[in-house]
Amino acid sequence: MSPAYIRFIQDTVVDLVLDTWTRLRPVTMRAALVPIDDPQSNERTLIADFREPRVTVPYLAAARFDADDGAPVATLVNWHSHPEVMIESTLVSADFPRWVRERVEQTTGGRAVYLSGAVGGLSSPTGVAVPARGEDGEPVHDDNGNAVYLVDGTWDKTRSLGFVIADLATNALDEALPIDAPSLFVHVEELPLPVRNPLMKAAFAVGLIEYDLADRVRLPECGWFGCLAERLALVRVGPVEIVSSPGEIFPETMIGREAETIDFGEGFGPFDFPAVAGYLEDSGAPVPMHMGLCGDEMGYLIPETDFHPRDHPDYYEEDLILGTDTETLYRDAVVRVLTAQGG
Repeated sequence: MSPAYIRFIQDTVVDLVLDTWTRLRPVTMRAALVPIDDPQSNERTLIADFREPRVTVPYLAAARFDADDGAPVATLVNWHSHPEVMIESTLVSADFPRWVRERVEQTTGGRAVYLSGAVGGLSSPTGVAVPARGEDGEPVHDDNGNAVYLVDGTWDKTRSLGFVIADLATNALDEALPIDAPSLFVHVEELPLPVRNPLMKAAFAVGLIEYDLADRVRLPECGWFGCLAERLALVRVGPVEIVSSPGEIFPETMIGREAETIDFGEGFGPFDFPAVAGYLEDSGAPVPMHMGLCGDEMGYLIPETDFHPRDHPDYYEEDLILGTDTETLYRDAVVRVLTAQGG
């Protein structure tokens, strides 16, 4: 990611924050954690995981802020699937988050913001059977009155998935009770992450990946190339807790997983995946959110025990990492911050 483009995004966000600051008004907050379990879909969480072991986040999180007259000012929706229903399309789009936002704004009012969460490990809507919705947002049924599900990557499926996620969020928020005097807490710190991947080092060296020298940290544990100065943020608003990551974390980094052995067949055989303690074990937040791919989108954060050789059938993310210890360093830092801040 070009430093010039990152600076443009940063400057734009700062300008928007300063402008918004002049238009603050009192609001009442509601929040909800919404389980997703559709027994008619081939993926009950409406998320497919294309890398073993298969772990997906089984809920979405949402918050709404209403003005004194009850009119919604803003709604925040956080879900954990790649926006790639139209992954085969050559068109540029926001994919299903567009329809999440539009549906929320049309049915509820105010502005809607969508946050992509823990989508690494190939959490995806690809191949997932999604309840069909018409352009009016109503469920679609066949001639026998059965609900229609869409599997292929089409614009109808893109719209339908967005509408489904939006309605789950807004329905839950409509039933949520107002939160009395929610507190606000923000913590941001630098997270130095060593660059150990030879491919990444080469990409930096030849200029394929641009970076500012000021963003390279020199510490003994960083090696000769140095560390990238990433950021870790923790934001609490009432029952909502938002943790950021500078890249794409796997769901198990957030929610954890049990130990499992997967047999990858001839030539590879069984692979033992140990249990992972997700950082939420140290959280306790009623409505946890994760905001992924922040900052410079530095790549994947693969659990240190999960790396495969290049010819392995699940090999993919291994090339696009800073190092094999990146996820461990990140998760340890999150746990430390949560513990220090009374998670």
